[in-house]
Amino acid sequence: MATYNFKKQTKLYVVRNGLRYALDIYPDISFSQTFNETNVPVKTLHSQYNMFENAVITKANPANFAFTVPILLESDLNIVLELLMDYEQGSEATLKTADLYVESNSEVYKLEKSVFESGTFQIVKDAFISLSLSGTARKLSKFTDTIPGTLQTRSAKQTYNQVSAMLVAIGGVTQNYVTSVSVELKNEVQWVDFATLQNSLVISDALGTQFPEAFVVGSRTLSGTVQQYVTNETNSVNTWSIGGALSIQIGTVGQLTNLQFLVPSIVYTNRLEVQDLYIQSYDWRMNSNPAALADVIKKRNI
Repeated sequence: MATYNFKKQTKLYVVRNGLRYALDIYPDISFSQTFNETNVPVKTLHSQYNMFENAVITKANPANFAFTVPILLESDLNIVLELLMDYEQGSEATLKTADLYVESNSEVYKLEKSVFESGTFQIVKDAFISLSLSGTARKLSKFTDTIPGTLQTRSAKQTYNQVSAMLVAIGGVTQNYVTSVSVELKNEVQWVDFATLQNSLVISDALGTQFPEAFVVGSRTLSGTVQQYVTNETNSVNTWSIGGALSIQIGTVGQLTNLQFLVPSIVYTNRLEVQDLYIQSYDWRMNSNPAALADVIKKRNI
């Protein structure tokens, strides 16, 4: 009897430097890889009815993946923050990579040389903080061996990071009546062209497909939105500013350091949204280069 594979039962592992990390994921995981197809016309002067074109396939596009993890107070899932934020050691400014292994009911798939291109922190009052991640990988393949790496021990207790208190300051001014905050880190990744004429000439089936080998990082963007109820105390509609600091502190009552974003300099614009209750949004972007992102995005571990 056939075994079906259900998304909600999927497990995800990150393997890097011989260590294997089991992640807690929401059931929104997705991954795929497409091929680069070139159409070849076959219609000629002597074959006027050959209108259906042939095709040549020699290489694959980078694989895509996306998933969401909760932000725990424990350090169990910190590997995803490391991969999203940190540079690989060396002379070139390139991001850290890892292999992702997706385990379903009956199959295991490997996403080789995965790089995180985007991470969005969803921060809503009285809800749990989550981090939505997406990126690309060199190759997606079916994996039939034992998943490698030493499995890292998880904490006996997993504490979800709930937004019971939120303190936001823009340009040194504390913002009251904030309803939600989003923060996104984007890494502009470009995979280097990998096809060669010599290799393409010997490709006759899918086993010879050429896969991308390396990537470069063009630029990085840290940006987001602060939403605030419009009152007689907070009406700042149609304003903008360049150069002020942004501080976002998330935690529980009496403890506002579970998660912090200490952005030294931003550019922001302000816009009005007419909902059941009027809301104004500050759309901001970091416009400076700190020594390390770890000085900007700080998570408390217990």
